Amino acid sequence: LVVGPYFYVYYNEFPTGGSKRLSVARALVTDVLQAAGSGTVTPWKKYNSGAWTQDGFTGVGSNIIPEAATNGNYDLHSDAAYNTALNKYMLTVQTHNDGQLLLYLSDDGVNWGSRTVVDETSANNFIQAYSTFVGFTGATDDSREVGNDFYIIYPRKDWPNNYNYDELYRRHVTIGVTTITPTLSLSANPTSITSGSASTLSWSSTNTISCTASGGWSGTKAISGTQSVSPTVTTTYTLSCTGTGGTVTQSATITVST
Repeated sequence: LVVGPYFYVYYNEFPTGGSKRLSVARALVTDVLQAAGSGTVTPWKKYNSGAWTQDGFTGVGSNIIPEAATNGNYDLHSDAAYNTALNKYMLTVQTHNDGQLLLYLSDDGVNWGSRTVVDETSANNFIQAYSTFVGFTGATDDSREVGNDFYIIYPRKDWPNNYNYDELYRRHVTIGVTTITPTLSLSANPTSITSGSASTLSWSSTNTISCTASGGWSGTKAISGTQSVSPTVTTTYTLSCTGTGGTVTQSATITVST
């Protein structure tokens, strides 16, 4: 995963005398590429207790998945990517004998929450290791970033009966935007008057942020209100109100008799 100027690598940590942890280490992208170009390596730092201070070889990383602290089946033979539609990082976690493939979200690549079950088997002898994100819409060539339409591809492996047996699955994920439709009502009372008399326009809107009058009246109006008018000829009053979900227009006609 690329987070700012860093590569983040997620891995299973097995500290001496302790239980397995799901952890993360990082190194500068420029340092990694420079070292790779010269056939050498660069130091990595593991995240531990709020700081990137632990050596990549000899240090110990903190657990970054809350549930993994009490469930040793959680495992990071998985994938991570940045979602441009959500503006969040994504990480898959498989659970061995629990039979689930999980999707976590994060704002910073370290603190993970919003757990979603991607796949679940009724027979717990299947595991979903080695999942990967594959994007087509708004994705980078290597799918380190994906957009609002992507796949999670993963095998179901017959564990532990026949580890070489795989069934390949894919989960299609589409991220949509909820549209809040604006509404508007506009009426005149009375709708028929004699010349020189008055009528009251009343209007009310929801899910709107601005309203504009046209026809027999003009200017910016409140999103709800009343206004007295005294047309001398038959006149149509139109009001258009706009919100995040679009624009809605209504009209009211006052008939004038002499």
